[in-house]
Amino acid sequence: TLHSSNVLLVRGDFEETVSDTFSCETVLSALPVLTYIRHNEYWNSYFSEVEIAGNGELMLYPRRDNMVIEFGHPLRTAEKLTNLKAILETIMPHEDRPRFRQISIKYKGQVVATKR
Repeated sequence: TLHSSNVLLVRGDFEETVSDTFSCETVLSALPVLTYIRHNEYWNSYFSEVEIAGNGELMLYPRRDNMVIEFGHPLRTAEKLTNLKAILETIMPHEDRPRFRQISIKYKGQVVATKR
């Protein structure tokens, strides 16, 4: 039988050379977030792509919703994603999501949604 796996695509401006060793400090700093997403059934099915900016901040891209999640630096992962889930499940039902182009969870205690 054929089988496909949900694997996050990781892209960005990496200053380091990623060759056969895959030794890249930029990716290593994001690894806790990537691991958290991979081991969480909800987030693993929700996100398809992670972009790592040159300054180390992360942008997360959902599989279905046409918006970007501005994660910020790879800190307080559980807190940020818990806040995001609360917004997605309670305040922003699925049918309302196309109205928004971005959600920022990068700042402590804040979730900011930007309309199109």
